[in-house]
Amino acid sequence: MSLEEAHALATKCLLLNGCDEANARAAADRMIQAEGDLCHSHGLFRLPWYAAGVKSGRANGKAKPRLEQLAPAVIRVDGDGGFAPLGQAIAHQPLVDCARENGIAALAFVNMFHVAAMWPEVEKLALDGLCAFACTPSYPYVAPAGGTKPVFVLFKGDMQSPDVLKTMRETAKYMEQSPDIFTSMSVADLIAEINFASGNKRSINGIIM
Repeated sequence: MSLEEAHALATKCLLLNGCDEANARAAADRMIQAEGDLCHSHGLFRLPWYAAGVKSGRANGKAKPRLEQLAPAVIRVDGDGGFAPLGQAIAHQPLVDCARENGIAALAFVNMFHVAAMWPEVEKLALDGLCAFACTPSYPYVAPAGGTKPVFVLFKGDMQSPDVLKTMRETAKYMEQSPDIFTSMSVADLIAEINFASGNKRSINGIIM
């Protein structure tokens, strides 16, 4: 499958699951850029996450991100409950203009979901002649708003076993159906990536698998 075919597939899938054209194309752009960079874990591998997020109603597939200038060098984008790629695309040029005018600039995203690769937005800023870095909060370290108690589920077995991985994913899916659990933060997808890398002799963070 070519990158063009993969992009068409991703866009069609997102449209069929509730995204509008702008959101579907922005998410597809990001996934296929990752595929082109040979980072498959952030490519089509994440398409089910996007589709499930919209289909479940958690993410807004028709989001219309809104940009606000908070200060001369500070911009904020309200993602309208959608995925990050569209908001990032909308905010790119205003951020560039802000940085060039002030010598420095910050861009904050709120009310949006980020499951995409993080380097593309930094790379795009670098191509515009700017030095940039990106960061995102991680739920293992940042308690969701309203959270009160952590819940830990321990699995025993061979992490390369398809049965163990299947059980972990099914447990995560079951937990996320509860209105009292914000996110399962399951490591099942990370294990799947490690197993994928092991079978394809790729490297993860410089370690040859």
